[in-house]
Amino acid sequence: IQAVLGAVLAKRPPFGVVDSPVGTTTVAVGQPLSVSGWVLDGQLIGSVAVEVDGNLVGTLPVAGARADVCRAYPGYAGCPAVGFSGSVSTLGWSPCPHRLTVSARDPDGNLTVLGERLVVLR
Repeated sequence: IQAVLGAVLAKRPPFGVVDSPVGTTTVAVGQPLSVSGWVLDGQLIGSVAVEVDGNLVGTLPVAGARADVCRAYPGYAGCPAVGFSGSVSTLGWSPCPHRLTVSARDPDGNLTVLGERLVVLR
């Protein structure tokens, strides 16, 4: 039974939330864009990927304290250091709407999109 349970749990993808940016965000061209949130999985997640229009623009380490998340979802690996935050550069982005995607991949290869946001540069 334990082997079956382990196989089932290995197929469960990470889950989490992008706290910022919230909704559609407008920033000036060249201004850094702050990205933050949290991610949980049965195994440690070292970083999240940040993409703009399908292109990887950076990774953010998962190491920030999020005791609030771990109180709501106890027993997950890495608690309470399951938060991520940082910024990505908008230098070189054209002044139009862009799709920001934040995703997490666990050591078993399971991938989850934690959130997508519309970012408009002016």
